[in-house]
Amino acid sequence: MTAIIQHSLQSLSHGKDGQWLHFQDRVITGLSCDSRMVKSGDLFFAILGSKQNGESFIPDAMAKGCAAIVTERECPLDPKTFPQWVVPDVRRTLAETVRYFYRFPDEALDIYAVTGTNGKTTIAYLLQYLLSAERRAGYLGTLFYDTGHEKYPAPTTTPDPIHLQQLLRQMVDQGVGSATLELSSHALDQKRAFGMKIGTAIFTNLAEDHLEYHGGREAYFDAKSRLFDGRNGSVPPYAILNGDDPYGRRLQKHLSGLPAKIYTYGCSENVHVRAHSIEQRHYGTFFNLTMQGMTWSVESPLWGIYNVRNVLASMAALLATGRFSEKILERLRNFPGIPGRTQVVTQCGGLLTMVDYAHTADALAKVLEMLKPLCSGRLLLVFGCGGDRDRAKRPEMMRIAQQWADEVWATGDNPRTESQEQIFSDMRAGLRAASPAVHWIHDRREAIFQAVHTAQVHDIILVAGKGHETYQEIGTERFPFDDAEILEGVVKARQ
Repeated sequence: MTAIIQHSLQSLSHGKDGQWLHFQDRVITGLSCDSRMVKSGDLFFAILGSKQNGESFIPDAMAKGCAAIVTERECPLDPKTFPQWVVPDVRRTLAETVRYFYRFPDEALDIYAVTGTNGKTTIAYLLQYLLSAERRAGYLGTLFYDTGHEKYPAPTTTPDPIHLQQLLRQMVDQGVGSATLELSSHALDQKRAFGMKIGTAIFTNLAEDHLEYHGGREAYFDAKSRLFDGRNGSVPPYAILNGDDPYGRRLQKHLSGLPAKIYTYGCSENVHVRAHSIEQRHYGTFFNLTMQGMTWSVESPLWGIYNVRNVLASMAALLATGRFSEKILERLRNFPGIPGRTQVVTQCGGLLTMVDYAHTADALAKVLEMLKPLCSGRLLLVFGCGGDRDRAKRPEMMRIAQQWADEVWATGDNPRTESQEQIFSDMRAGLRAASPAVHWIHDRREAIFQAVHTAQVHDIILVAGKGHETYQEIGTERFPFDDAEILEGVVKARQ
């Protein structure tokens, strides 16, 4: 008798209560791809990862009582005790099986998925807010996981396939009608959302990021493209593309001939959803919005041209799905903002302090360029570069910091397992002159302290790179660290 069970999704069947499966003669009561989380009766998926081989954890899963194994290579196990389901692609099989296990919750929701280097969080979070005017909506992304009724910490931008479908099922059971989802390039490459019914797919832009994972910009773009061209399981009916971004225009050509209705957005002439007559003020941005031959006056509390594009992407998505209205624009005016995104921390005594998540060269340039004309004093910047990530962006981030800021404190971000001196060395390669001054401070708290005590009336302090994060990754551990909390405390102590 062979140790391999020749199996397919079609031969799985639900139990009477719908929350377990029949797998041959086994009852599957749960799914797991992490041997540490395996429970008795689970179907264990042994994923061949880039850093760890899931097959090496099969003995651990067996010891914890898993009912069967899904693997890409036959393992020498007793077929009566541990049947195996050998498949060409464990990741894809996991994504498809977990959808079936949780009874396809994605099909009961209107899902808006956002991908791109920058802007994913703002668009997804803003869309959730706007959609909730009509009916409660969920959000899964960098900030947290929000089912519309409960919020959970977000260990990754996009949940693993099991957690993803669990959360979507929770939304459906609680009466939520829509969900916004940040889909990272890692998640698309790892097929975490493979086969999901995504109604509207949004592309923001493409800049230098995660190249240490993908190996190059073309592979990075290829991963993003999978959401739109069918390689994620289906072609979304609506594609919302940044017409101002060269990769957005390239994606538009790539989708030619596919059954997706395309809406482009931006500030250029030849887009479907366009912003013009843009006016930046201290308390927000005003512009005219033109689409389908009509023009509206828009008041957004979000600063910067890049946030104008984020608003446009949201409007285009709502237009595509028939949910745009005057009431949406009224609701936009009262949007409270996004945690950690150009978030004002203190505004007292003529000193403005804020935090932002900008951790790429493109994002840092955009936020500094936006703040510079608003600053009647000096623009002071505290920032660092993460360890164990793309080293190529470090000199460029330093070059941009010196270009726009009047004084810079280079410091630790999330060094992880990399030497802070190595990170600083890479950043120094971008130094362009002795002025403006750059201070090299290992300790992030000390760097924030120095910036605050250097600041004068009418200055703006930006602490960039971590935004909403409430931790700092040093070595393999996470330590409590909240930029906004520390910044606020130092400003209060100075008064």
